[in-house]
Amino acid sequence: MRRSWLTLAVLGALGAGCSAIAGVDFGAVHPKEDVATFDGGPVTPGDDAGDSASPTPDGNTPPPDANPPDANPPPPGCAPDEKSCNGACVKKDDPLFGCGGAACTACSLPFTTAVCKSGACAPGACASGHADCDLDPKNGCEADLTKPTSCGACGVVCTGTDVCGPSGCTQTCPAPTQLCGGSCVDTTKSIANCGGCNKPCPTPANADPTCSNSTCGMTCHNGFADCDNNPTNGCEPEGTFYQDGDGDGYGGTVSTRACTALNGYTSNGGDCADNNIDVHPGQTKYFATSFTNGGGAQSYDYDCSGVEAEDPGGGFSHFTTCSAMCTEEGYDPNTPLRSGAGVDVYCGSTGYEICISVGAPRVQAPTCTKNSFSATAVTCR
Repeated sequence: MRRSWLTLAVLGALGAGCSAIAGVDFGAVHPKEDVATFDGGPVTPGDDAGDSASPTPDGNTPPPDANPPDANPPPPGCAPDEKSCNGACVKKDDPLFGCGGAACTACSLPFTTAVCKSGACAPGACASGHADCDLDPKNGCEADLTKPTSCGACGVVCTGTDVCGPSGCTQTCPAPTQLCGGSCVDTTKSIANCGGCNKPCPTPANADPTCSNSTCGMTCHNGFADCDNNPTNGCEPEGTFYQDGDGDGYGGTVSTRACTALNGYTSNGGDCADNNIDVHPGQTKYFATSFTNGGGAQSYDYDCSGVEAEDPGGGFSHFTTCSAMCTEEGYDPNTPLRSGAGVDVYCGSTGYEICISVGAPRVQAPTCTKNSFSATAVTCR
């Protein structure tokens, strides 16, 4: 089998007659035999170190995971009730990010403050004078309660000579209202009769029409604003901007909504350590030392993916235990040992183990011994 660069260095030193390697005295080291013993007893052949499961600190291979990963896991670094928007994890029940759908634009429904229900945008409290009579969440609070077909409440219909007044169906309109198409309205405030009968205010995009002093206007829905100062095309989506404390172009948990980024803010979120310029989503470098994440724990998750990953070009193998073949080698878990979701216990480790046959060949059965020394640290991100 192919041995690592570290093994080759050891064997080269042995051939030169060295008795101490990397500060460790190997004593009488001999070529490997087909049969070996370890700690005075028979050695059970094991898997190759590069193919075996990651060991626990005591060197034993852990049992299979009794709780396999979710078949539909959340995005990297996000909780099951979250989704990723601009690199940041946001709640699926937040109407400012479109609830549970894939899109991250705020919910926009007429005459209501939108909420999330069953993972979708839905009407919340209706604006005064409106109601959700058809129970269709897509059109918000569509019913005008000044109409004779929904006079004051859903299902109330004015018949015969009755018209819809401020207090319900009536035959005369009280001052200061006037009759407009079966409704008693104040034309200084009615969005369907603004400044006179049959003068409806236009409905702008992502906004509700208003009428004040007989003049039409609009109120933007939550998460939207008139960013281009052009009310004729309605309201545009506000951006979510994250405070970038370390200047790496990615922000942490402090955020604000606005049309344009404020000074010191960025549209890119998801920075899991906003006080360290080396830590941010999309980081492609690998590091040998840990940093303190937002939760106060030591981490090597420099790309904020939620999972620590070893440099695939580093050739880092993991040590398990010596077998009868006496060919195992690799890194021990780093200390102090860390645990938790996404943690790789080998990140930063410099402790290296290699199995060596010790004993005079053809005279006595060789013994497979484990030797320890320091190596270049395991780099991760």
